[in-house]
Amino acid sequence: MTLKHTLQRWSPLFLISSLSLFLELAVIRWLAAEVRLFSYFKNLPLLAAFLGLAIGFALIRTTRNYWSEFAPMFGLFVALVLLIGRVISPRALAYPSGGEEFLWFAGDYSYWLALLLFLSVVLIFFLLTVFIFIPLGQAIGKEMTGQEPIRAYIVNLLASLVGIWMFALLSYLQTPPAIWFGMALLGIGLYLAGRRVLSRTAPIIFAAVVVGLVFLGQESVWSPYHRLDVTELFLPRQSDGEPIKVGYTLRVQQVFYQVAMDLSPESLAKLQGEIPSMENAAYSYNLPYRPFPTGVQVLIVGAGMGNDVAAALRNGAGHVDAVEIDPVISALGRKLHPEHPYDDPRVTLTVDDARSFFQRSSDRYDLVVFGLLDSHTLLSGFSNVRLDSFVYTIESFEH
Repeated sequence: MTLKHTLQRWSPLFLISSLSLFLELAVIRWLAAEVRLFSYFKNLPLLAAFLGLAIGFALIRTTRNYWSEFAPMFGLFVALVLLIGRVISPRALAYPSGGEEFLWFAGDYSYWLALLLFLSVVLIFFLLTVFIFIPLGQAIGKEMTGQEPIRAYIVNLLASLVGIWMFALLSYLQTPPAIWFGMALLGIGLYLAGRRVLSRTAPIIFAAVVVGLVFLGQESVWSPYHRLDVTELFLPRQSDGEPIKVGYTLRVQQVFYQVAMDLSPESLAKLQGEIPSMENAAYSYNLPYRPFPTGVQVLIVGAGMGNDVAAALRNGAGHVDAVEIDPVISALGRKLHPEHPYDDPRVTLTVDDARSFFQRSSDRYDLVVFGLLDSHTLLSGFSNVRLDSFVYTIESFEH
């Protein structure tokens, strides 16, 4: 069998299999960033995608092909995510709980109203995700039909791994959703065109989706872990209520995450007590350093945009090792923090997981400061992994 014949035989299966896994990861990540509820229930779109692929496989013997349904269904999915997500995500989360679990910024709704809103959002996007992946599952199944089963499965498995690796690479490169879906839709369009089932409206829908994501996503920055939104922070002056810019606010997955404020004595002196909340914040950040002399060696894990690092420098730290897992958050701190703590020669910034740094480092410190090392929305108590479960442990403290 020649190489050309081999490529002609297996490339369609490889292409659609890799695109299906790639698109699955893109949908899961984007849905969690736009519709905040799914930040806590990422397993739901995962199960929906698997169910859609399975239904598609079950339909390979039918005479009707559902490939033409993909473009309009995906366009509807994107439109509803942008519409519903941007209406409900900035508001308090509707979750019917008796208080056994904690979700960030949940609203004080009545139980039945919260249940109605919760189920409506879940069902809408669960079913839409299922419908998106039915045509892809059918396409994969039809490509595998008639091929030698073991070889077809090997190609499908390898292609799936390639799709996963490609999405991981794009996440590492901090690309936005317009790039993810642009690449996926281009590949799917090429596949459908190769099978001569690409409708005339499909390229128009695909182009509209990408253009819409470009224009509606300009204010957001995508790190390997989160969707990040930064806005200027204004606090009202006590005497006349006039808003004064004091720093920046960072939102993760559309939810408040942290601020970067100028809490230096010079800045507070200029305000002359006009913003008491800043004086209280400065006291909280400075307090851990009160028992220590100047020149201490400090380790800060979960350094974020740099408030803890700035506090250590204000209190005379000799050297600060700052550890932050998200490279984009630390870069934003270097660029935007009013006190510019990461530019100080006494600071060494390391982009790493806190527990990993503990295990690799042989240095000793006078003071180890733990920031709020909690995922907030990336992972939750409903999943089998939780960031603070690996940091706030006896073993971690002993390291």
